[in-house]
Amino acid sequence: MEKIMKKKLLLSLISTAMILGSAATVFAAAKGVETEDEGLKVTVETDKEEYGADDEIKLSIGIENTSDSDKRNVSYTVKLPDGLKVKPGNHLTETILTFESGAKADYEVVLVKKDKVGTNDDDNEIAKKRDVSLTAIMIGAVAIVVGIALVIVGVVALVKGKKKNNTATMIIIGLGIAGMAAIASGKNVEAAKAKATLTKNITVAGKKMDIEVLVEEKGVTAKEIGIHDPSVFQDPVSGNYYSYGSHIVAGSSEDLISWDFIAVSSSAYQTANKLFAHHYLEEFKEVYQWLGADVKEGIWALDVTYSEEAAKAGNDPYFMYVTVVNGSFKAAICLATSDKPEGPYEYQDMIVCSDYRKAEVQKGYTNLLDVLGVENVDEMSTSEKAYYFTADSAAYKAKLPDAIDPAPFYDSEGNLYLTYGSFTCKGGLRVLKMDAKTGLRSDDVYEYKTDGSQDPYYGKKIANSNGEGPYVLRVDSDKSSTGSYYFLFWSQGNLRATGGYNMRMFRSEYPDKGYVDYAGQSALADIGGTNLGVRIMDGFLFSSMAYPSTANGGNSAIVTDEGKIFVHYHSKSANDAAYGKDGFIIKSNQMFLNEEGWLVTTPYKYSGETMKAVDKSEVTGDYEFIYHRLAYYKDPANITDNYVTSEIITLNEDGTISGAHTGKWTLKDNYIIVEIGDKSYKGVVLKQCDESSKRVETVVFTASGTDNRTVWGSKVYYTDAEKAGRDAGKITVEKIAEVDFKLQTNGMFGSVITWKSDNGAIIVDGGTAKVVPQGEEQTVTLTAEVKCGAETVTKEYKVTVPAEEFDIPAIISTSQIKLPETTAAGQKITWTSSDDDTLNAATGAVKIPKSGSKEITLTGTVEGSDRVVTVVVTVMPMPSSVVYEENFDDMTSVSATTEGGLWYSKNAAEAVTLESGHGGKYVKFAPGRANSRGAVCTFGAKGKVTGLYVVEFDISLKAGDNQTTEFALVSDEMSYLSNVINDGIAGGYLFKLSANAGSEEWTVNDGDTVNIKSGEWVHVTALVNGSASTVTITISNDNGELYTGTVDITGSTALKGFYIRGGRYDSVTCVDNIEVKQN
Repeated sequence: MEKIMKKKLLLSLISTAMILGSAATVFAAAKGVETEDEGLKVTVETDKEEYGADDEIKLSIGIENTSDSDKRNVSYTVKLPDGLKVKPGNHLTETILTFESGAKADYEVVLVKKDKVGTNDDDNEIAKKRDVSLTAIMIGAVAIVVGIALVIVGVVALVKGKKKNNTATMIIIGLGIAGMAAIASGKNVEAAKAKATLTKNITVAGKKMDIEVLVEEKGVTAKEIGIHDPSVFQDPVSGNYYSYGSHIVAGSSEDLISWDFIAVSSSAYQTANKLFAHHYLEEFKEVYQWLGADVKEGIWALDVTYSEEAAKAGNDPYFMYVTVVNGSFKAAICLATSDKPEGPYEYQDMIVCSDYRKAEVQKGYTNLLDVLGVENVDEMSTSEKAYYFTADSAAYKAKLPDAIDPAPFYDSEGNLYLTYGSFTCKGGLRVLKMDAKTGLRSDDVYEYKTDGSQDPYYGKKIANSNGEGPYVLRVDSDKSSTGSYYFLFWSQGNLRATGGYNMRMFRSEYPDKGYVDYAGQSALADIGGTNLGVRIMDGFLFSSMAYPSTANGGNSAIVTDEGKIFVHYHSKSANDAAYGKDGFIIKSNQMFLNEEGWLVTTPYKYSGETMKAVDKSEVTGDYEFIYHRLAYYKDPANITDNYVTSEIITLNEDGTISGAHTGKWTLKDNYIIVEIGDKSYKGVVLKQCDESSKRVETVVFTASGTDNRTVWGSKVYYTDAEKAGRDAGKITVEKIAEVDFKLQTNGMFGSVITWKSDNGAIIVDGGTAKVVPQGEEQTVTLTAEVKCGAETVTKEYKVTVPAEEFDIPAIISTSQIKLPETTAAGQKITWTSSDDDTLNAATGAVKIPKSGSKEITLTGTVEGSDRVVTVVVTVMPMPSSVVYEENFDDMTSVSATTEGGLWYSKNAAEAVTLESGHGGKYVKFAPGRANSRGAVCTFGAKGKVTGLYVVEFDISLKAGDNQTTEFALVSDEMSYLSNVINDGIAGGYLFKLSANAGSEEWTVNDGDTVNIKSGEWVHVTALVNGSASTVTITISNDNGELYTGTVDITGSTALKGFYIRGGRYDSVTCVDNIEVKQN
């Protein structure tokens, strides 16, 4: 067929040459227009210089990918002037789905006047889509029918695609030619990044017309989805990619770029989720018989692999390993199988369990006896019993592994292994031998060793307990003496966006031993999380990114059938505007082996790039540089400590490095060595698209070194004007300013920034904006002048400075107060009182009434102005008669099982405990690693007071690591969100303290904030004024007052007690010394 096609093309071309030879005067040379932008070269031509009324116009469009990277969704669109239309069978728009590096594509479109050729006026025909490979050729042939001035042109489009069924498309276009035409020279109207608009000015029947052609690289419309702890898998049958994660969520992709859900979080634990053959409680009922009926929604860390041996044996070839957990340490890794990657998967058996008791094993709740080859506990040896059985969870986690986060992998000989474990238990990360035919445990078990390094049930220990989510990737390489490297990954830190979550990497030449980091340190070493393991990436922010990328982790990795290597992970942002509070998406970054056989990770997520040779001249230049740290921070006071912002360095032509860091660099092929100070980092150079909305292609480098750190570079190509503009675009200024704030004085691209203010409410002092509140609200214009070289950009920022307020308590129950003497601007204030006998404005002396309250108006006159300040305060006696108190010292135990009792927790009664310390005894509510849990303390009849009263107590707070933690003083109208005690308080509170995951900043009724150090005891005084529906709160520690403020009460003011929401994962709330007073 191919030979026949070639013959036809040859005949067509010969005929065309003969016709062109006899019609040279008709086909006069026509001028074309051409442009090249961001690796996309475009030419537009017409076949003649002048057209008659009956002529057909032959428009030729040529597109070439001159970049080193494939481009996606490259299209042309022809916009016609009035009077022209497309001839039927031609297309005004076409799209190339995959346009490979070096590929060429030529298109020809025939146009006619609107009163010619049929009735087709559709100038917006939907484009055909096709894959274009390295050689996409459009060949035209022309045939002239002598006597009728009609030329039939055969245009053949040969498209050679990547897919198995290559296609050749022949388009036959009719082209009529009659008369002479004149064509004006074209002009380049627009040339944006991978977007060019070319205009051809032609004359038809004496009328000038403009034909506009837009050629645009639209790139991949990458649909992002969020999967936590994503495990990536490529189906060897379809070639498609799948990502599976915690809470029964999964997605699929054809290219690792754009994803679609196949199982979503909204129906994760509902019957609508079809990832499993049955509802999860039914699917894993064998496990839930052990965990208990009250344990729900604990399906974590799904991971799938394919087994050729299982397929050959007639078994389901897709093995899914699933964690079923009670939210603490009691967990089971199970196998479910399917004949399709999308499922449904059916439960087969347990693989390994954790935190069981001896009685549970005897009842057959676990598979421990099966693995050990005994029928009952009595058949176990004394040493086995001592090793496998523990008295409680604390003893278990002190020595044995947590059965969570499974990840299967194959060695170079096709043997199947399963790694698992977590930092939550001291047993470390383990590996088991598996049966590739069934997906279950292999009969070939590890022998028991007294040092705890391996045993038949838990397998072999390959790493310490620094991290979680272990994953092993095999990369075959002749750099390894065994022919393969095995890379072990884990994640560590706290899961939240500001928790410092990060990935670490180790390498071995064997699947189940010998893992070390780049520094040569063993993964088994007793070394803290900061310095052990190659840190793949820090939190980071390039200038092209809208938001910082943080908490990158929970990863898996893959070698595709094309040989590309990827790390696949979930990514969050310290800026809530990115994905919402602690929201996340999945990303895939390509990895490469450096010259020493260590994987290095590209700076940007994958967009289809392939490594190709880069000349040294292209590498030389300015770079945004990320120097990834080893240290990580859990909820620092400044969120910018969660990530590294890029700096500018220059790779100079002479091999030196200058700028923010100094050193040397060398390049050999695609291998680069970057030396910063006395540290050397080895990696690779390639071209990637950045993560801006335009996905601009640039040269990047990535390298790692023996200090376990990673360095990234992303080349910049900006003029001084562009640098000034980019620096100006990165400036942020407070929109509302009540206190002094910093002003940026230097841009990352070297600009110098100077500031001016048009209003005395903000005084600029170098890099500080000093806020001086006035008598009325002020709108201040701050002007930034950003200068880079000879180029200057000016930007204005509007800042609101609220009217000055004076810190005078609304309720006074002390014998002395201090009134402000000056305004913020330094003007003297003279105060008068409406009742000097009760509150003397001159001295601040206060006479507390014996009963009732008095309302006093304080009036302040500001010197040198017409400004008068009026403040109304209430003087009242502090309640002093104790009506209820509880310090827990006389208790021997505490129960939280009865609703309406002193303490009650529906789902975490065992987490309410009586503890010793703090001068006696106190109550602690600590749900541990469970999901968020609620508890209530009810004071009872004596404590149910109204009117004017004061509540005093001591508390110690530690916010949970994953969800909001709350503490509230509540009324008898207390209600829960969704009527669920665990979900948080909805209303009926006198005041509420709440903190985001892991934070030490607590908000008061969602307004003011107070910093309370985790685990530190503080004293709280709450003065409730029932008649005014207000409560004045004072929080103090041993060093003094931390907060004082007055908030409004909505609803009842009748006291009930406390409400606590222990936020998910390790929240701790302690209460002591409760006292209620009323006069």
